[in-house]
Amino acid sequence: MQPSQLYICEGKLRLVREWFNQDDPSNFDPVPVKRTNGKVMMTDGHTRVVAAHLAGWETIPVYWDEDDLDMQTYAECLQWCEEEGIASPADLTERVLAHPDYQRLWLKRCMEMSI
Repeated sequence: MQPSQLYICEGKLRLVREWFNQDDPSNFDPVPVKRTNGKVMMTDGHTRVVAAHLAGWETIPVYWDEDDLDMQTYAECLQWCEEEGIASPADLTERVLAHPDYQRLWLKRCMEMSI
């Protein structure tokens, strides 16, 4: 699955890991995905997917995201991912940032894009 973001917030990952039980997938909500340009892209749930990857999961539950999303924005995010070599959840495991850095490098970038 193709991520649509460049970074993961360390604090959020810590919170996910508190409830995440690698032996019990029943409490893992499916991750929303869309197909775009021949790829299956995550529209949300990146932190949970990274937690699952770190726990050794090879598959996760997903569902087709039927929400009317701004696909131009996602296309821009996917281009950023391509430029940074982010092609799978495994690539995000080395991009876990402290909250201030996450805000500066990811959230601020997204906000600037939507202005």
